[in-house]
Amino acid sequence: MTSSPQPIGVSVVAIFLLIGAFFSLLWIVMLFTSPITRDVIAETSRSIPALVFIVLVNAGLSLACGIGMLNGRNWARLLYIGFMPVMILLALFNGFRLTMLVGIAQYIIFAIILTWPSSVNYFTD
Repeated sequence: MTSSPQPIGVSVVAIFLLIGAFFSLLWIVMLFTSPITRDVIAETSRSIPALVFIVLVNAGLSLACGIGMLNGRNWARLLYIGFMPVMILLALFNGFRLTMLVGIAQYIIFAIILTWPSSVNYFTD
C-alpha cells in the first residue's frame, strides 16, 4: 500500500479497465446466448475459440490490473504495461480491424499516464 495520494489519472485508468472487463465478459455472454452475435462473428470467418480466449484473458487481466491499481499495487501497473501489447498483437493476428486503432491509442495514453512521474511515485512509495 502507498502513502501518497492516488493520482486522478491512475484512478481513471483503473476504472476504464474495470468497465472494459465488464463489457468484455458481457460480450462473451452475448456470444453464447444471442444467435445474432454468433451469426455476425461467423460471417467474419474469425475463430470463435480464439476470440473467446483473447477476450477472456484480456478481461481477467484488466480486472486484476484495475483492482490492483485502485489498491496501489505496482505489479498491476507493470502487468498492464507489459500485457497489453501482447494482447494487441494477439488480436492483430486474429484479424486487423480499424477499431484496433482505438485500442492502440488507448494503450499509448494509459501507458503515458502510468509512467508519469506522479504515478510512478504513487506506486513505488
